[in-house]
Amino acid sequence: MRRPPGGSGPRPPLGPLRAEEAYALLSGLVGAERLAAERGAARRLTTVCGHFPLALRIAAGRLLTRPGLAVADCANWLAEDPPARLALAEDARLSVPEVFGRALDTLAPDTRAAFLRLGGLDEGADLSAAAGESVLEQLVEAGLLEDGPPGRPYRLHDFLRVYARWHGRSDGAAAVAAPPR
Repeated sequence: MRRPPGGSGPRPPLGPLRAEEAYALLSGLVGAERLAAERGAARRLTTVCGHFPLALRIAAGRLLTRPGLAVADCANWLAEDPPARLALAEDARLSVPEVFGRALDTLAPDTRAAFLRLGGLDEGADLSAAAGESVLEQLVEAGLLEDGPPGRPYRLHDFLRVYARWHGRSDGAAAVAAPPR
């Protein structure tokens, strides 16, 4: 994230953990023994969750409430539709779609539309060519976009790309289902 020189700036609310931190969080929640038995599947599960703490906690909850569920099966099931399957029936406010949706709701309509447009781009696409720098900076400040290495200054996290595409499909389906006015 770009910060003013010498300043700490705002911390992104949705930022992912590093891979090892994500594994450690999942291990702490589910238990090291259970994950050790399926180390490769556990690492895949952290990747499916985008290394996001909320997603990891929801996945851990699924594993804890279903002790017979293999970690690999959980990862495969979640991978089919991560945003929808990382939702909590008992408290939607703490679900991935709800939390990310609240972040989107704080954005101006044009910035929100830009985020959804960026989600439709392939990985490695030049995001600066798709949206103006002020819009991209607003997305960075909202935690929905990352700064990258020089030469490719902005990056959309893979998990957020999946969410943007999922959200776009959900909005499109809702628009088709809505009765004409």
